[in-house]
Amino acid sequence: MDFEDYLEEDFMNYKPILIQLKKGLLAAKPCLSEDDFGSKKKRERNYKEFYLKNYENNCFDTPVKVKLGSGKEAVKSSAAFIYNIFGKDTVIFEKTKYKAMKFEQGLTALLARPKAKLDGYLLSENEQKEIFFETKLLEWSGAPKNLATAYLDERNYPEYNKHKKEFISFFKSIVDETKKSKSKGVERVSHITKIYDVIQMTIHILGIYNTICEDKTKISPKIKTNNIELINLVWDYDHPRYKKEAEEAKNYIKKLNEYFVPIFKSLNENLTFNVCYYPFSEFIKKLNFTNKERLEYLKKRYLFSSIQE
Repeated sequence: MDFEDYLEEDFMNYKPILIQLKKGLLAAKPCLSEDDFGSKKKRERNYKEFYLKNYENNCFDTPVKVKLGSGKEAVKSSAAFIYNIFGKDTVIFEKTKYKAMKFEQGLTALLARPKAKLDGYLLSENEQKEIFFETKLLEWSGAPKNLATAYLDERNYPEYNKHKKEFISFFKSIVDETKKSKSKGVERVSHITKIYDVIQMTIHILGIYNTICEDKTKISPKIKTNNIELINLVWDYDHPRYKKEAEEAKNYIKKLNEYFVPIFKSLNENLTFNVCYYPFSEFIKKLNFTNKERLEYLKKRYLFSSIQE
């Protein structure tokens, strides 16, 4: 859910965080001024000062030669967030060297639904490990989306998925089937989590699982290793709602691993699969930046290391 979907009072509650994020951007990129901000879109009229006229001003690496997700003009953009963290650089994470990040990776979840879109993908240089990313910046200030009922019907799953029942069972455990709604012609059932989007993480797991199964039918596989990690990278901020999400996430990440790790292992006994939740302030400590200017940019922009209160 994005700010466009919030009630006005919700926006006003989180406006101080947007102000802080904007200060961080201006500190990281002092060449910008108020003239660089402003949105003409009707839905953004109440917070146009938090949108950049040119989305490339929201990015460390320019010109931007990769496709970024929607909302990339906003100071709260999670698409710009992950692009700014990794950009075009070679990545060293937990002392392992990875090839440059690939952004906006789509994996098949259901046959007739849009693909599960993961924000990023890393493959180690020795091709021994790969990491998929789902990044969030300020999404924890809203409610997670409900689940399309298509995920509860075996007929919508690819034939090569041999664990349809198991996925459906888990989806049913994280929704309330008695609470249904319809949006843009899609029937949905309500999530039971208060903040953490475990539905989206489960859909991503389904996409990774399906890709592994689908790869067996292809000469050139998308999944290249037996060591796969799904990281939920979240911008952390000293706010009660973020703290609630982090606590909820801790419980659900444990459930996801307990439930799905054996399922992945059943595909290949040598396969290692793991789901992690990383606050940005912890994740950045595990990165070895080859570009020190990027590190300084991130510290100023998202950790507010140079903002005077």
